[in-house]
Amino acid sequence: GIEKIKDFEFDYVLMLGSDDIICSKLLDVYSAEMEKGTDLIGLIDCYFLDSRVDKLSFWSGYRNHRRGESIGMARCLSRGLLMRMDWNVWTSPVNKGLDSLMMKNIGLIPYSKKMFSCKEEGIAAIDIKTDINISNINTYKNLKTEPFNYLSNFVSEEEFYNILKLK
Repeated sequence: GIEKIKDFEFDYVLMLGSDDIICSKLLDVYSAEMEKGTDLIGLIDCYFLDSRVDKLSFWSGYRNHRRGESIGMARCLSRGLLMRMDWNVWTSPVNKGLDSLMMKNIGLIPYSKKMFSCKEEGIAAIDIKTDINISNINTYKNLKTEPFNYLSNFVSEEEFYNILKLK
């Protein structure tokens, strides 16, 4: 996808997987940083919906040497940052560890950043887990179970109903 967007006019690219859901307030929060010209905008925590067992969990983010680092979901990169990286977000063909490899490559050049907490900002980024994800939900430690209807704080009634269908 990064290779294809070079020819388009854009200011920012938001990284989302086909199994990710974000709330509209997240875009409002990010927009303020885009107006400032911040290179990397991201989240330090998120929610997981394990569709196999109908469970919603909150993950407080990395607790190791990556503490405070942007999680991969909803990572937002400026065009300027991508250009300074010569569009080389991933330096080799990989199918695992994409998020950490991207951050390693970004770390090789100067950039500005702003990280947000879903909990602190009252926003939601939800990664839906199934049996076929690249990263297994068991990889994530310190998950805190949340009531499923907690999602209704972030999405419309119709969206919530559609999420319920995933269960």
